[in-house]
Amino acid sequence: MRLLDTLLINLIKLPFLLRLSIVLLCYMFCFILYLFSQFNGPLWALPIALAVWLFPPRGALVSTIFTVLLLATAISLGSRSIFWPASLLLGFFTGTFALLTEAIFIYYLRHLLNRAETARLEVLHTERQRRIAYELQLEAQQAQQRLSMAYEQQKQLNQLKDRFILNVSHELRTPVQTVLGYIELLQSFDEQLDADIRINCLNQAFNACQELQLLVNNVLDTVQISLGEQVPEKEEIIVQQIVQDVLALVDPQQLKNFTLRLDIPPELRVIADPQQIRQVVRNLLTNGLKYCPAPGTITITAEICKMEEADASPPQVCICVQDTGPGIPAEEIPFIFERFVRLKRDISGSVRGTGLGLSISKELVEAMGGRIWVESSGIPGEGCRFYFTLPNATTAIHTNW
Repeated sequence: MRLLDTLLINLIKLPFLLRLSIVLLCYMFCFILYLFSQFNGPLWALPIALAVWLFPPRGALVSTIFTVLLLATAISLGSRSIFWPASLLLGFFTGTFALLTEAIFIYYLRHLLNRAETARLEVLHTERQRRIAYELQLEAQQAQQRLSMAYEQQKQLNQLKDRFILNVSHELRTPVQTVLGYIELLQSFDEQLDADIRINCLNQAFNACQELQLLVNNVLDTVQISLGEQVPEKEEIIVQQIVQDVLALVDPQQLKNFTLRLDIPPELRVIADPQQIRQVVRNLLTNGLKYCPAPGTITITAEICKMEEADASPPQVCICVQDTGPGIPAEEIPFIFERFVRLKRDISGSVRGTGLGLSISKELVEAMGGRIWVESSGIPGEGCRFYFTLPNATTAIHTNW
C-alpha cells in the first residue's frame, strides 16, 4: 500500500508531456481492447482515473468527454450504425454518468491531496522560518555574550593597566627618592661628613639605582616578551657558576641576616640563555629575601630530575629556591605566575612589588624549554619552594641539540 501511495505521488511530479503520453497510451489500449471485446467497458475507468489524477481540474471534464466520444465511436463501429436501440442508449448514458461520477470523485481526492500537500509545505516553511528565527536569536545572544565578554576583558585590562601604573609609579618613587635623598645629603653636608658616612651614602644610592634598574628591566622585559622579541640564545652553562654570579650582585647587607645554603653539583650543566637564567634565579632569590623575615634561611639546590619509568622524555635539571617565609595560601597558588598579581596580604603590606617578576620568570623558563612551579603549605615558617627545570646539557649533546 505504501508503495502504491509513493507511485501515485511520484506520477504527479513527472513532466507534462510524459504524463500526457501515459494518459493517451492508456486510452489507445482501452479503445483497441474495447473494439475486440465490448464486455471490457469498465476498463474505461482507468484512463479517466489517470487523466483526473494527473491533470486536475481540467482532466475530469476533458477525460470524461473524450471517453464518451471514444465509447460512442467504438459502439458505432461495433454496431455498424449510429442508430442505437433503447437498451444500448440506456447502457451508454448509464456508463457515461458512472464515468463522470468517477471523475468527480477522483478529482475531489486529488483536491484533498493538494490541500494536504499545501498544508504540509506551509508547515515546513513555518518550521524553517521558526528555525531560522531561532538561529538568528541564538546568534544574537552569542554576539551579545561575546560583546559582554569583550567588555569584561577590556574592563579587566583597564584595571590591570591602572594597577600596573599605580604599582610601577609607587616602585619608581621609592628608589628615586632614596637616590635623591642621599645626593641631597652629600650636597648639603659633604664637608661635615666623614669618609665612612659618605661611602655609606654612595652605597645606598648605588643600591637604590640597582633596584631602579631592575624594575625598569622587568617592565621592558614584559613588553619584549609580549612582542616576541626576547628570543633565548641557548648555550651550555654551569649551574653553580650562574648562581654564584647572581649572589655576587646581591647587596651583602641584605644577605647578612640570612643563612644561605647551596647544594649544587659543580659538574651540573644546562642548555639555556645565560642572561635569562640569571634573571630567573635573581627574581626567585629576590622574592625569598623580600618576603622571608630575618633571620631566615634561603636554600638553593639543583639536581637531575628523577624521571618516572613510563616517561620517555629526556631528563632535565631541576633548580629549587626555598625560603622559610610565610608561604603562599593554596587558593592563590594558581594565579601566582600571572602578570601584576600579588598576594592579598602584600597589597596592603609594607613589601613593595609590581607583580611582574614571577610572570617574567615563567615566560623565560618556558621559552628555554623548561617549566616552573611552586609548592607551599601556606603555613608561616615553612615558606615555599620555587622549582624550574631546564634541559640537561649532557642529554642535549647526545640528542644533537
